[in-house]
Amino acid sequence: MLFWGTAFIQLLLLSTGGENSQFLILLYLFILAIGFFYSFQTSVAAFLISLIVLVINISFTNNLSIYLTQNASFFILQAVSLLVIIPLSYLLSRQYHLKELLFTALHAQVKAQEAIMEQLSELIIITDAKFVVLSVNDAVELTLQKSRSELLGHQLFDVLLLRDTNGKLADIATFFPQGDNTFLLDMQSLTLFSELMG
Repeated sequence: MLFWGTAFIQLLLLSTGGENSQFLILLYLFILAIGFFYSFQTSVAAFLISLIVLVINISFTNNLSIYLTQNASFFILQAVSLLVIIPLSYLLSRQYHLKELLFTALHAQVKAQEAIMEQLSELIIITDAKFVVLSVNDAVELTLQKSRSELLGHQLFDVLLLRDTNGKLADIATFFPQGDNTFLLDMQSLTLFSELMG
């Protein structure tokens, strides 16, 4: 995604006049966004690649030394505006680094929930929408006498035998006969077997 974004910005700039493009502001915003969402180092790398592409474009379309002498004030203005982006990107990456903040907050939340879950004596099995076991607490391991590695990542009904009051083995269709995620069978009518299927 980052590569394609950089390639798109570079092609847009080159196709609309290179260093004279009215879309040069997009390059600045793109570099700032990279600093915000990724890291300062990544934004500096994108800046250097962009700078190299623009210099190569100038050298192919004009003689570089003649271009610099004829357009010295314009070149200096563009260079200063590009160089201002680097400290701004640094500030964004240090002050508002979204990825690290989200990771830290989510990690703390997961740790807190795991600590709470481990203290409960009730059996807690967390699954995704397809009933693949994502997490279990210690009470599940002790009751079923199976390790987490034997439970995690497996279909709930493959590792846990549930029967209704009639003795019929439960499966996903028992809970969702219409496939609409609405429980039609009362959970209290199921009894838990401490045996696991092979």
